[in-house]
Amino acid sequence: MGLALKKIVILAAAVIISAPLYFESAAAGDLAVSVAVPSVFNLSLSAYSVDFGSVKYGDWKEVPSTAGYANRVACKSNTGNAWYVKIRADGPLSSASGSIPLSNLKWMSTYAGNAAAPYQDLSVGLKNKPADGYIVFTTSDELVYSSGTSLVLNDNSNLPDGTEVQFKYSLQVPDNPAPLSGSYSTVIRYTMTE
Repeated sequence: MGLALKKIVILAAAVIISAPLYFESAAAGDLAVSVAVPSVFNLSLSAYSVDFGSVKYGDWKEVPSTAGYANRVACKSNTGNAWYVKIRADGPLSSASGSIPLSNLKWMSTYAGNAAAPYQDLSVGLKNKPADGYIVFTTSDELVYSSGTSLVLNDNSNLPDGTEVQFKYSLQVPDNPAPLSGSYSTVIRYTMTE
């Protein structure tokens, strides 16, 4: 029996000695990943001037256009906040020889929607719908469009293409008193705010 006991002890010792060969060591490290996404909030125009051409006193005229609108304002934002487009004129149409009252210059928003395909009509955000007709310009900012009002598409964040608002313009040259001949001009300002 003494010999059998010796075999058991030797076998047990062999298992204990070889056991550490089967265990693995482990170590871990964490890597933090970060990125900064810059804010985008801008407005651009499809045209920087419009020309009524020659208009006689007493006549009414729209800015000529083959696209159905004279100018397009494209707005882009990734802030997620509601934003607004406003419009105003700096003052009456003026020249060296006089002025045409600002009440004779009018605007109309004809459409609002995605600036690229797939086009989604967002005209619900227009304060004045095309059916409301032309609106007289003022020297105060007038609300044209509010984002995020569509039940179909929320355009508070609208990258990469943005949202466009299309405009038409009309002018009535007064006949009493009739302005003197000359080139008359003013500046129309568009503002995008949150």
